[in-house]
Amino acid sequence: PVRRMGCAASSPVTRVGQPSMESNAQQPHASSARGAAAGTVATPTPPAAAWHEAAPDPDRAPHHEVLCHPGQVPPPASLEPPTNPHREGWLAGKWASSSNDAERVAALRELGILLTAREPAFDRLTQLGAALFKVPICLISFVDQEEQWFKSVVGLEEEGTGRDLAFCTYTTLHETPGVFVVLDAREDPRFKGNPLVRGPPHVAFYAGAPVYHTGTRLKVGSFCIIDHVPRTSFGAEEQRQLQLLADHVRHELISHATRAADERKAKALAALSSEMRETQRSLEASVANYRNLIESANAPVFAVLNAQLLPVQLWNRRMEHITGIRAESAIGKPIMDVFEFAIEGSYQRRELVVAIRSVLDRAHDAMPAAGDTDGGDSASAGGAAAAAPMAALTGQSANLPDAIRLVANRSVDIQIVNPASPRGEATQVQIVMTPIVHERGRVTGVVCIGEDTSERLRLEAEHMKAVALEKADLAKSAFLASLSHEMRTPLNGMIGMLELALHDPQLRHAKGARFVRQAWTSSRLLLNLISDCHDIAKIEAGQLSLVDEVFTPLHVADVALGVVAGDARKKGLRLALQMPHSVRDLRLSGDPHRVARVLINLLYNSVKFTSAGSVVLRCRADPLAAGEAWAVAAGGA
Repeated sequence: PVRRMGCAASSPVTRVGQPSMESNAQQPHASSARGAAAGTVATPTPPAAAWHEAAPDPDRAPHHEVLCHPGQVPPPASLEPPTNPHREGWLAGKWASSSNDAERVAALRELGILLTAREPAFDRLTQLGAALFKVPICLISFVDQEEQWFKSVVGLEEEGTGRDLAFCTYTTLHETPGVFVVLDAREDPRFKGNPLVRGPPHVAFYAGAPVYHTGTRLKVGSFCIIDHVPRTSFGAEEQRQLQLLADHVRHELISHATRAADERKAKALAALSSEMRETQRSLEASVANYRNLIESANAPVFAVLNAQLLPVQLWNRRMEHITGIRAESAIGKPIMDVFEFAIEGSYQRRELVVAIRSVLDRAHDAMPAAGDTDGGDSASAGGAAAAAPMAALTGQSANLPDAIRLVANRSVDIQIVNPASPRGEATQVQIVMTPIVHERGRVTGVVCIGEDTSERLRLEAEHMKAVALEKADLAKSAFLASLSHEMRTPLNGMIGMLELALHDPQLRHAKGARFVRQAWTSSRLLLNLISDCHDIAKIEAGQLSLVDEVFTPLHVADVALGVVAGDARKKGLRLALQMPHSVRDLRLSGDPHRVARVLINLLYNSVKFTSAGSVVLRCRADPLAAGEAWAVAAGGA
């Protein structure tokens, strides 16, 4: 806490010589810690001056008196009661105040001098004043709303007092015409009860010259001298000298304001410089990131300048990979020369160059449509995301007018060959071209961003092949379905005729009856085979269903042996069936036609791979099955 005369060092509000009272709740921040004091004049205060009354102490009796200086004309009777017991004497918590006091306090705070550190320029003035007037105490005081604060002081350790204790309050009154002088405070009714007179520092003589605001005639403070002994006079020459010192304080306030302004400017410039350095570092980092992004991009990227031969300006690593041409070999060379061996056929190279020049011409023609003012305004009409990385790399504007975006972009398909690869690998690339626009609206080049379409074309070809296979499969299924349907009709007629022959009594015991039965069996199997072909379409559609019939193993075994008997006779093989009686009469549930097909396939393979001897079909019951089941095996013997 600031040490102040008349108050305890540990408390910002309690003062010696008056009861404790709370400070004003609306006190601004500067005066809430301490205020600035001002001097007063030796002449009586004119009637316009009023006494300020602080918040009343609850321990004291309420009062509404208005105090006046000796010889002062009292205010109208309506402002004070008929009697005034405190009319002539110092009272705690009250001080003289002019009608413009609020304006004066605001002007003081505007200076920014309150609560600032000690400065040698002000200290030299107080030291000069103490030596010139031969007094023990000299100070520069600024009077705030409720307190005075010492900017510089000689002879005291305190840094301020309450305004009710301040002699300087009288110096800052608007009505005070000049220097305020108190020759003997011990005999002056206004001050003899003041704790600063009755106690340390024992003020007897006081003289204060007003310190004016730097831009107005408002009195913001006082340059004052104090002595412990009274004086009989303080002449006009001495008052003039004191006022000169106070005027020097005003000049120092101007210098202080200038220095403060310069410091603020210096801090602002330092902050701006730091911000610019940070922005520069951020920009450099962004450019580096753009470079790394383009260099490490999976897409091939190159750029050419808007010149007659279209020299290459950028060539990323992906371009190096698909062309086999290093960036240092490509940059600076005409685009036609760079792609001389990388693009097969002069037609594709010419097509690429024509496309680039078309982008440049169309972008140049679109520039006036981007804005009605100069090139810089038109270039700032919009941003093009495709050109932003190139703009960062080349130092050109990332802005691309909407009109250019609409008309200038173009794509072309080329096949790039890598001459350095052993097999001359070729890559199909689709290149999208976008103009590069300078910040002044000048088209300076074209950035070309490619897309490797080789994989896409391969996938498209595979997809077309799959579609073709699917169509062929559908056609096959339709053919089989149609074939099975068409073959069933004559085959069913043949089967019907054979069945009639088998039921004819004259043929039942004839020598050829066995052959008729064998023809009927084979016809039935052929019908089942045709039905299986028809079932293929059902399998693909997920609509296949099995027949559930009751049959015996002996029946399906006889059918299977009868089908392959002809092939076995041709090879001179003997067919045999080994089936226990317990298995022959088993009644099984399932699809006998498909079981017969399985047996026929087993027997056909056995006959095919057996050169001599016999083929035996062995059938047995499976004791490990959960229900009644049987197993078969066919092999040569």
